[in-house]
Amino acid sequence: MQNYSNLATTFLRIILWISLISATIALIVIVLGLIAVTFDFNLPIFSGIKITIGATTFTIQEIKKSGIVNFVVFGISAVCYLSLLIKLTNNALNVLYKVDFHNPFNEYTSNSITKLGSTALTLGILNIVFSSVISLFYNKRFVIDFSFENFSFLIIGAILYIVSLIFKRGVALQSENDLTI
Repeated sequence: MQNYSNLATTFLRIILWISLISATIALIVIVLGLIAVTFDFNLPIFSGIKITIGATTFTIQEIKKSGIVNFVVFGISAVCYLSLLIKLTNNALNVLYKVDFHNPFNEYTSNSITKLGSTALTLGILNIVFSSVISLFYNKRFVIDFSFENFSFLIIGAILYIVSLIFKRGVALQSENDLTI
């Protein structure tokens, strides 16, 4: 059983590190692309950036041509979304590295899971709002996409919140148990 747990946590660490690095690179590319387009730097590397939102693919140049308000809303939304994704991934890595799996029912673990849940819920809400706003700005119609992809962070956030409640109760039971011994 111990080998399976070690294998699973190693696999999760690898996946989380890949996600963290990918999200960080995406954030850097988006920020540099937005700066390049804003100040009309003709950098060939940024002219090929394609951004897919829902079923629509855009370039940063096309987003800028749609108007300054759309461009600013897109830039702020993309930076916020990627920053939250980095925060979520980083918090998950911290849980894997810092949690004492032999005695997991403690305040740190409970608070860490609560942070993961709240960040995932925020990402879920932002994901739905972002896809709806982008659809409104670029397709001229307001659409709320009820696909699993858009609700996955909400579902994950809800599950993590439930697990955090269980851990909070576990912490209370652990402290009661420690006092009676």
